Amino acid sequence: MRPETYTAWRRATAIPDLGGGGASVAPTLVELASKVAPGKAIVDIGPFLGSTTAYLAMGVIESGADVTIHSYDRWYSDYHLHKRAWKHAKVKLPKDDSFWKLWYANVIDLPVDIVSHKGDIYQAEEPMHPVGLLVDDVTSGEQALDSLFSIFAPDLVEGATVVMMDYFFYKQKTDRRFTETVRWFEDRNKVFEGPDPVTGARNTAATFIYRGGFNG
Repeated sequence: MRPETYTAWRRATAIPDLGGGGASVAPTLVELASKVAPGKAIVDIGPFLGSTTAYLAMGVIESGADVTIHSYDRWYSDYHLHKRAWKHAKVKLPKDDSFWKLWYANVIDLPVDIVSHKGDIYQAEEPMHPVGLLVDDVTSGEQALDSLFSIFAPDLVEGATVVMMDYFFYKQKTDRRFTETVRWFEDRNKVFEGPDPVTGARNTAATFIYRGGFNG
């Protein structure tokens, strides 16, 4: 392990998350990020305070490749998120305000090119790089998935890995968004090969391999 990787690991393990996050599947995130080819990008959806961002950065550090991480989040603490942050992470977010600076402070010292995109994820602009890895820790439901991949699928390279952190929530929760997620990927099983469960304490994440041909 490189000294920079060890430093990043210590940083990553200290970043609070919302009841799982990057820490629950950290080895997988590091491994997948380390395999992204030079010149390709990593898309990091919903990193909250930077847990997934930091573990992905570790993989890039280990590979030494020229890979940019594009992190997308609202970084806005509404009433619901304010309560969740305290319940799951004992973090007091500012009420009805941006907490982008908290994410930034957690990742700024990582020796990797990290670009933040603040705002509505489903109206975001694509990273303008070919994408070799996409990690999503926020999207569930048919409409949200349509929006997500209408933005990012055009930049996914064939063979790219897609990690859906909440895929197996349908086994634990009755919210129809989670059953819609399963059906959405099943209907596109020639485009997204999977799901493959990710080993980890959270046990809700799945990986898919993008085979190309997404058209909605």
